[in-house]
Amino acid sequence: MLKKAVELCLIMFLSACFGGYSPDSNFYRLTPLSEPNQVFLLSKNIAVTKVRLPEYLDRPQMIMLDDNSPQIEIAEFNRWGEDLGNMIQRKMVADLSKYLPKSKIINAAEEIHPSALDVRIEIVRMDITKQGQATLEARWYITDSSGKVLDNGKYTQSADIKPTYANYAAAVSKLLSEMSLVIAQALSHI
Repeated sequence: MLKKAVELCLIMFLSACFGGYSPDSNFYRLTPLSEPNQVFLLSKNIAVTKVRLPEYLDRPQMIMLDDNSPQIEIAEFNRWGEDLGNMIQRKMVADLSKYLPKSKIINAAEEIHPSALDVRIEIVRMDITKQGQATLEARWYITDSSGKVLDNGKYTQSADIKPTYANYAAAVSKLLSEMSLVIAQALSHI
């Protein structure tokens, strides 16, 4: 009987060690632009292609950097609500649709539709630092249907924020909307 009681206590102890409490995960999304402060009257079919991400960002977990260290902190319990590249692509389609209301903006991952122009985006950096700096650095390209680059640019902007993951998601949403405006201006001149 004593042996069974010891075995039961040991099983309960081990299950407590291995099956312990884990904090709830937080999930974040990128929010679309509410109202554009500027619109352009371009009327074309425009496709936004898959957004390319560096490998350190191509994960569900959010990341945080420290300006004083090369270490990348992966936030296991603070995650993007879906694949980050797809979420950025859909946000860019939504934002460009508001800046270019007469154009048909297509998500190339969801629709097969002939387009006169393609927008390609490569995220170089998109992170938050412990010091409270949210940064977006990206390259964008506008090509015609034959793949010829008609315009391109680099967008780099930062925002000072309280270093929380909720503030990071909000700041990145705002920075992506500002980049959408830059791309919409470039499209309107083609």
